[in-house]
Amino acid sequence: MKLLKLASTSPRRIALLQEFYKDIPIVNTNYEEDNTLHLPLQELVMHHAKGKAQSVTEEGIIIAADTLVSCNNIILPKPKDETQAKEMLALISGKQVTVMTGVALKDGEELDVDYESTLVELKTLTQEEIESYVATKEPLDKAGAFTILGKGAVLIEKIDGCYTNVIGLPIPKLASMLKKKGISLLQTQ
Repeated sequence: MKLLKLASTSPRRIALLQEFYKDIPIVNTNYEEDNTLHLPLQELVMHHAKGKAQSVTEEGIIIAADTLVSCNNIILPKPKDETQAKEMLALISGKQVTVMTGVALKDGEELDVDYESTLVELKTLTQEEIESYVATKEPLDKAGAFTILGKGAVLIEKIDGCYTNVIGLPIPKLASMLKKKGISLLQTQ
């Protein structure tokens, strides 16, 4: 079996994959994301995942992913500071957001790319709740200024779709893509 490698430094993606592959090698990618490209969201996340995978020159099967959050067709990146985090949380309070992740598998010259989309409905948040959540610093490195893990879980009303996608890597989608290559995540230990 070819060695799987993850082209990501996201602690959440690493933790998800380590559930299946404890010592997954992490490889660097020098790909620069450009969220100003005029592409539909699903094409944009696949474009970024593909770019990340293609930027890795190491051998093995390279797993790359890119996650974006949008509300009313507005991409919500990782906030630059607490003020922007508060603005984003006020914007998405009581609304439904789309969390979309592009996943790419690079195996030599072969490249498979797909995406997963999950709808997340947030509770209506008071200004005090927004201030308290931002004070935890948790939303500052999260697309859309929230996470479904940790303290951010109290912000979520419900989700429709893949839970691990909201964390940053749709494990069922990845498992399906790997299965086409004859690899089972349940047998990668």
